[in-house]
Amino acid sequence: FTRKPSAGNPLAGKSFARNPDTLRRFVPKALVVAFLAGGTTAFVADDKAVRLDIDGTPRTLHTFADDVTELLADEGVTVGPHDVVAPAPGAGLDHGDEVVVRYGRPLDLTLDGHHSRVWTTAGTVEGALRAFGIRAEGAYLSVSRSARIAR
Repeated sequence: FTRKPSAGNPLAGKSFARNPDTLRRFVPKALVVAFLAGGTTAFVADDKAVRLDIDGTPRTLHTFADDVTELLADEGVTVGPHDVVAPAPGAGLDHGDEVVVRYGRPLDLTLDGHHSRVWTTAGTVEGALRAFGIRAEGAYLSVSRSARIAR
């Protein structure tokens, strides 16, 4: 490749294809530019905006996590056997996905004289009663229906 002569062009009439010094200087620079462009493209392509909702408190964040388990680990969210995670841990993540975590809460019930401890992801006593299908009209409740259930 030879440049056409023109006034004021210092490279006029120089041949790049036959000059090894020019190629030696050009190739490393071209490789650096290609590497940076490719790396930046890969970096941006892996970035995902996802919505993480923990017990009703949502937030949108950017992550490079490939699945729900990795996202939760990156965010310091630990889950136990009574917690609910949707989509399930291990499920893949895509841009725009939503991950919901509901922590399990112990609830001590006495129904018809029988004591039991049950687990619920409901945040209030009323929500737990509804989830268990318990109709409590006229029943004695030791706490208000609107009382929050602690973790």
